[in-house]
Amino acid sequence: MPHFRSAAVALCAACLLAGAIPASGQVLMGQLVDSNSGEPVAFAEVYLLREGGELVQVVEANEQGIFRFDPGRAGTFWVQATSVGFEPIQAGTLTLEADQELQVRIPMRPVYVLDELDVTVSRQSSVLRGVGFYDRQVEGIGSFIGREELERRKRPRLSDYMRTVPGAMLTSPERAVYFRRAQELAVRGGLCYPRVAVDGVVILAGGRNDPAVLDRLLSPDQVEGVEVYTGALGVPERFSGTGSSCGLILLWTR
Repeated sequence: MPHFRSAAVALCAACLLAGAIPASGQVLMGQLVDSNSGEPVAFAEVYLLREGGELVQVVEANEQGIFRFDPGRAGTFWVQATSVGFEPIQAGTLTLEADQELQVRIPMRPVYVLDELDVTVSRQSSVLRGVGFYDRQVEGIGSFIGREELERRKRPRLSDYMRTVPGAMLTSPERAVYFRRAQELAVRGGLCYPRVAVDGVVILAGGRNDPAVLDRLLSPDQVEGVEVYTGALGVPERFSGTGSSCGLILLWTR
């Protein structure tokens, strides 16, 4: 059993236990556990991203919460994980040297949403239900703003609603949206703007050269719901791939 040492992880609410032993080729192994009980988090989806946001590999943890990555070459990596009933997490920075095996133990914080779902299910929008908005919301990844919240908060601009999304930032004076977590993962050289889609059609490609200025697209009165993903983690498959590492904003109209 390798010796594990405690290390703070700046970009997640958990702490990381890590140790390294010599190996043939680069291997990253780990276990996901419940931060309260210490029990394994079974069958979670685990992502390995290279520094800069490139998605390297996606695996499923086994029933003991154990996962393994073989990234193919040394480098600096981030591990992201998601599981129903737990907050999504991101752990890093993990530096993997040539011919090294790195072992990590990552706690995941449980969430309890059943009572909230019971209250809101009768108020579901047929528009949002038809596009899978609520199905993705139950998965616990991303931030979701429905028509009811838009009307309750009554902000004049769509960008105003981004202020309550964890990690969302606005440029000045254009009020283009970008995400702190994606920016920290991005290669230096400018802001990393999220991709923006309206009713499933990509309108702004994001990245370095396509600022996500929501206020030029729609007003709050025209919107039925908003989905926000602050990085590649949890982005719906049809919108994943090149460019999604800067995040994604889905706007659904009324």
